[in-house]
Amino acid sequence: MKIRPNKLYPSGCFFLLALCACEPNYGNLLTSPKDLPPSIFAFLNTAADSQYVILHNATPTSGDYAEFLEKEYQLFRQANVTLSNGSGNFLFDDRYELVSAFHEDFEHDFIFVSAQRVQAGESYALRVEIPQKGVYAATTISPGDFEILSHRAHDTLNVFEPAIVRWTASPGAAGYRVGLRWIVIDSSNFKAGWSDKIDTVNWRQQDYVEPEAERVATIKHNLDSFYRFHRGILMSDATIFVEALDAPAWLARDLNRRGSFQYGGPDEVRTMPGSYSNIENGRGLMSAVTTKTIHVILPAQKR
Repeated sequence: MKIRPNKLYPSGCFFLLALCACEPNYGNLLTSPKDLPPSIFAFLNTAADSQYVILHNATPTSGDYAEFLEKEYQLFRQANVTLSNGSGNFLFDDRYELVSAFHEDFEHDFIFVSAQRVQAGESYALRVEIPQKGVYAATTISPGDFEILSHRAHDTLNVFEPAIVRWTASPGAAGYRVGLRWIVIDSSNFKAGWSDKIDTVNWRQQDYVEPEAERVATIKHNLDSFYRFHRGILMSDATIFVEALDAPAWLARDLNRRGSFQYGGPDEVRTMPGSYSNIENGRGLMSAVTTKTIHVILPAQKR
């Protein structure tokens, strides 16, 4: 099967072609950034106090598109974003236009923020209308409620052994992301007298668990090295988290893991999916995550 050179294909085309032996429809080829639909990302999380919908314009790789892009920005600024859970609409009181520090002429993100909470097990519908461009839509269901079984709040974590995490089933979850987060203060600059240059670093170790597998994860952290070799100063607590992912988040992560590393790495689901989109008429990802966290205590370091 021949692929014509110097053409642009919609996101996901190559993946779909790999699943079926059909010939591509050359009548629908995209030959210019002007033909590309916008990228739309909606990240819903029960643990977040704000929900985000991000619109991104098609980015040309070359040529003088200044006049075209300025018209695009004017249309994006008039976008109407609606997020509904069936009983009402979310209020997007805050809007931001984020300009790329490296490509300020043509990379803009339009961010819509709603200070409302997502509930486990609920259906959500997204509708984005951009004047003169079209209407884009997506739906998803946040995975159902569940509990972490293996730890209680303020337990002291055994930092010299992997953390064994167990949890109950989340109805509707397509998979789970499980992990441990902790914070380290890099005191190397402080020792040199640069007290205003102390860095705070967030560490994170995580794993993924298939929905049909036993709901247990072994988190192999490196916390013991901070106690054995005095590497920085640990904050006194850490967080164990279990995230139940909906089908779009799980599928986007799985496809990225198998080949789209350029979009943020194999474990990233909050960036552009390389081979998957669930935005009708557009490109991008709408996903919902149900998150549970347990705050645990780290032993005091000896100095």
